[in-house]
Order: sequence, then structure tokens, then C-alpha cells
Amino acid sequence: MNEERTIAWYVDRAIGNQGYSSDTKLDIALGYKGSFISYLRKGKALPSPDKMVELAKLAGVDPSIALMDLAIWNSQGEAKQHYQQILKKIVSVFALLLLAGICAAVPGDAQATTLQAFIVPMAAHSHSGTIHYHTFIIIRSGPHVIVIHGILTVRNYNE
Repeated sequence: MNEERTIAWYVDRAIGNQGYSSDTKLDIALGYKGSFISYLRKGKALPSPDKMVELAKLAGVDPSIALMDLAIWNSQGEAKQHYQQILKKIVSVFALLLLAGICAAVPGDAQATTLQAFIVPMAAHSHSGTIHYHTFIIIRSGPHVIVIHGILTVRNYNE
């Protein structure tokens, strides 16, 4: 299930990944006194960039992506749109590098390798502007076939 990354999403992932029993345990791990995590959950505050990096590591998320999310949340107007475009480019480049690594790992003659990609609409949520797609990448090399399935979520942040 794909979910939109929000600060609460990062908090929940960090708590789950670390096996903490409460927000208080995460407060302590991040060096917060009191109940700052509660403020994050309620949308009353955002962490500093350094704390966002720590939170991302606890959540098992690339800190670079987390910092881009933080920049998007802290921005408005045209700046927000540019941060969103930067994040999309980062994710696209990462996907291409991953695919290149997978293709390089496929045994057989490189000239005999074929690649097919399919994107199939799965669900659209008009209230949130989110569309989910099944994605399939099929790599054939000689007698070997690799099928990669994923779910791509596209969110319209302009709504």
C-alpha cells in the first residue's frame, strides 16, 4: 500500500522500524524534551533539517528524500513547485540507475536482451488528486526472464 509521505508517516515508520512503544520513546531518541512528536503529528511544527535527517534514518528512508520532503512542506507557491520537480527528477534518476543495475545483472548476451515496460492504471482518488498505477518491467535475456512489479503513485500537489 502506497501512502503519501507526511511528517506523521515518517514518525510512524520510525516508531515501527525501531520497535518503540510510544511517541515519547521517539522524542527521547531524537533528543526532544517533552512531547514534540505530538506537535509534529498534529501539524503544529516541523523538525529542523538536522532532526529530519535523524528521523529519516530511524524511519529507514533516504535522508536526501526526507530533506526534499521537508523543503516542500516548508515552501509555498513557485518555490514549492520547483522543489517538487527536483524530487521527481531525483526519483526518476534513481529508478533509471536501479534499472541499469538490474539490466547489467541479467546473464546472457547484451545484444539479446530486451526490455518491456507496462504501466496500468489501478485506482484514482479524485478527493486527493492521487492516481495509483501497476508498473511492470519485463527483461528477457536468452532463456532468462525477470519480471519486476511495483506500484507507482502520482500525487497532484497543486490542489
